[in-house]
Amino acid sequence: SSEVYCWQEVCATCGARLIIVDFPRKDEETEEEPCWTKEILDRIRMDGTTIGVVCVPQVHWSDGSLIDLELVSAKCAEYDIKLVVDGTQSVGIHPFSVREIPCDALAVSVHKWLLGPVGMSLVYINPKWHTEWMPLDQHERSRVAFQDDVFDAMPSAMTE
Repeated sequence: SSEVYCWQEVCATCGARLIIVDFPRKDEETEEEPCWTKEILDRIRMDGTTIGVVCVPQVHWSDGSLIDLELVSAKCAEYDIKLVVDGTQSVGIHPFSVREIPCDALAVSVHKWLLGPVGMSLVYINPKWHTEWMPLDQHERSRVAFQDDVFDAMPSAMTE
């Protein structure tokens, strides 16, 4: 649910529509078990030309279902859709590689399987976006002018 809030705000800001894939149900006719991957791929096939971003977890928080991100990534690439992966429920306990699962961004709250402190996170941004995105963290160290050794000097070195 926490990843929904930011997408609600983005949609409200830019006039986009948020689509939430329904919880998968067992197909009564075929007896096929519910599958998040199938539901996500079906939705991309149905609305792919109008979807700008797909944001999915690797493991669904509600039932632990593994989503086949290799298939989702390939389908997103086919429709030129940006892929954002929420790795909070899986990174650190389940294999994940941005080389094997190409994505535009990967976000992980590190307090779960990465055993980090609450409130911290890890974000990977695909290098193709490094010149396009606005960093969330705005401070002097993110500026070109401050990438000099003098700003890393010990206080005693600064007075000499």
